[in-house]
Amino acid sequence: AMSLHVPGSAVEQGLRDFRLPGRRFEHKGEYNGAQVYDAAGRPVMEHPVPLETALRVARFAKENGWYLQGYSENDYFFDHETDETRLYARLANHMGQAVGDLEKYMTEPPFKLLFVQTDPEKMQRLKDTAIPLFGKEMCLFVSKPFYLEITDPKATKGAALLALAEKFGVMPSETMSFGDSGNDISMIEAAGVGVVMDNARDEIKAHADLIAPSNQDEGVAQIIEKYVLEGDKA
Repeated sequence: AMSLHVPGSAVEQGLRDFRLPGRRFEHKGEYNGAQVYDAAGRPVMEHPVPLETALRVARFAKENGWYLQGYSENDYFFDHETDETRLYARLANHMGQAVGDLEKYMTEPPFKLLFVQTDPEKMQRLKDTAIPLFGKEMCLFVSKPFYLEITDPKATKGAALLALAEKFGVMPSETMSFGDSGNDISMIEAAGVGVVMDNARDEIKAHADLIAPSNQDEGVAQIIEKYVLEGDKA
């Protein structure tokens, strides 16, 4: 998913390289908005999961047999390799680090925590137990049918988008965002134009201002070309 500034004057000029005079919009967000970096790699915003909370989540996972992984600044980590680990690694095209007992390993606040559970009945049971335990202090959401994520309430993609808009003096109505998963909803709703990919689930599409062609059909590029570079109104 991505966001960009869509100023009218820049549209008229072709919005070359998505730049405004004297300003470059080359920031990125990671871990559902828990970290936002500028072009030089400097953190603009950070909202990790408090360590004490992360340790309680790790204890809950261990005592109840749930697969859990955490995210540091450089990688994700897990107790030991399982089928869930291999599924995630295949989808992410990257294998994280096996570190043993997460409760003993974590000495710094992780940027997010993620449960992976492919059985729908078990996922429902996980949600039914985890949300009452941690939902009052943390943000819990299903980003894919088999991912349950835990982040700081301030660490959403929508909050990251609004923070960057404020940093650059851009109105939220002048932004556009793209997404296809549950953790993109806050960003889709926060942007002036929220675009959902055609490959997304129907409940995600319900939040869209626009539906883009699928990822496989270069939907993001098509929307940028039509509504940004060519200047059509969304």
